[in-house]
Amino acid sequence: MNSPCDVAAELVLKHLYMRHGAHWLSGPRDRGTRAAGSPALLEHLHELGIEVPERRRAHLAGLTNYQELWQAYFFRGVVLDSHEGQLGWMEGRYALDARYDIPTPIEMLAAQCAGRRYVTLLIQPEQQFLRYGRHADACAFLLHDFEHAHKFFADSDSYRGQVRFFRGLRMALPALARWHGDMRFQQDVEYLMADMNSHPVHLIKFFKAVVLAAEIRRTGESHPDLDRFWLDLLSAWGMCEDAATASLRLNQPGLESQLEQRAVAEFFIRPESTCASALSAGK
Repeated sequence: MNSPCDVAAELVLKHLYMRHGAHWLSGPRDRGTRAAGSPALLEHLHELGIEVPERRRAHLAGLTNYQELWQAYFFRGVVLDSHEGQLGWMEGRYALDARYDIPTPIEMLAAQCAGRRYVTLLIQPEQQFLRYGRHADACAFLLHDFEHAHKFFADSDSYRGQVRFFRGLRMALPALARWHGDMRFQQDVEYLMADMNSHPVHLIKFFKAVVLAAEIRRTGESHPDLDRFWLDLLSAWGMCEDAATASLRLNQPGLESQLEQRAVAEFFIRPESTCASALSAGK
């Protein structure tokens, strides 16, 4: 039985061939010369019904598997982050777990708290050309997962910071009860849980923004006071006073500066250098 990596590669290749025909292959990712090898990859592509133009056959003749293909070439219509996310999984650098269904936001949050992410392989014929949210089909959904994977794993500092932020978000869920009746807020938080990978400062700025918007809707006040809510939450995360003060200034024009951003980033990325963090041990 094919590995999940191979299943994902074949799903992507079949969709690209249906979209672009013989022009599915783009430019080289690796221009290094390769010794002539077995025609294994060309044979695999032929079995999938994927045509390789004659001018490309010599280039692919020395490749033996899908991983080597992803290492050597880009593909038409596939963004760089998606390509690198899929290759990172193939090479064993990105801790991704294959699923054959769509995880819930809570499930994806739990995976990220453990330093992992899911990729969804929708492989049944009837699943291929359905629309999944804003994604046109099963391939687009999968490529989006790989794009998130690269944004999660590629930079070691950002990765550590994201893991700690998501642990903090999971810890914060009971404190969000006052907005549970706000469907817009629930959608925003689920988006943050499962569909947002970025620098931890950007993540907490987004979190603060959606909490503020929900409190404005709840109270009708233009500038509700949320300082106590944030100070209690940040204290539970183990954030020291300087970093907490900097966090309060995020999203406030005239108060937020690069100095505040650095203080918050240090807490998530290198908590031992600023103050003890309850998030480091995965609490």
